[in-house]
Amino acid sequence: MNISEIHPFIRYAHYIPIGRGSEYKCTIPYDHRFFYMYDGSAAIQTDNRRYMLDKGDVLIVPSGNKYQLLPPEHKAVYIALNFDYTQSNIKHQTPIAPVEADTFDSNFILEKLEELKIPIFNEVTYISGMEKLSSSLSRIEREYSQKLLYFEDIIANIMAELLLECVRAQHGQKYTGSNEIASVVIGFINENLSIPLSNKKIGEELKLHPNYISKLIKISTGLPLHQYLLRTRVYRSIELLTQKNHTISEIAELCGFCDIYHYSKSFKKIIGIPPSEYL
Repeated sequence: MNISEIHPFIRYAHYIPIGRGSEYKCTIPYDHRFFYMYDGSAAIQTDNRRYMLDKGDVLIVPSGNKYQLLPPEHKAVYIALNFDYTQSNIKHQTPIAPVEADTFDSNFILEKLEELKIPIFNEVTYISGMEKLSSSLSRIEREYSQKLLYFEDIIANIMAELLLECVRAQHGQKYTGSNEIASVVIGFINENLSIPLSNKKIGEELKLHPNYISKLIKISTGLPLHQYLLRTRVYRSIELLTQKNHTISEIAELCGFCDIYHYSKSFKKIIGIPPSEYL
């Protein structure tokens, strides 16, 4: 399953306030767990590691993985979700409590990730600095609590977007400060599409190593630099086509294509039809 094909089912959404005296047993869930530190800081112990979550941090625990909420120094509040990545088990509507290791039976796991083939979430996933998810997660909890018309579809769509944001952030965290630098690089690309661009040219202009440019674009967009440039040029050309102020030949030049043949071939490869048939 491709990450973009995920259509989650949220079985339970709630706030978990914990204080210094809070005690939670070490348990294993039959569905997946999404923990977001809404306020304060605290740790979660998994099979192999202790994760310290500060405000805005996320921890995703797949089904079948042991975890334990640990008491904070002062107080903390999680937003926690019990969920599946697909809708295949929606008949199990009610929350399914995690169990202790001695009573856990792997046969009752609702959704095994090795079967779904979503490698990025196959293991416990920690992502820091996700404060922007706060309002969306609060809305999920509110929709779930109120259960108004179509709430299941609304929270499923919000959750799908949150998971994609997590994937994007996890890629970006491979390089310190890469999100900010990627914004600068992509901004430069968008402002200079009419001229020949390469990792060497971009690196010279922005005082960055060419290899770093290539890795950064791959991490940020999921595409090699040459494919990202091609796609960006084609989509920029669509903006110009809709304005109807330029000929196709002029658009090809404005978007950095070497000739109209290369432009038409690239456009058809990405969009499915030649530019002459787009409008």
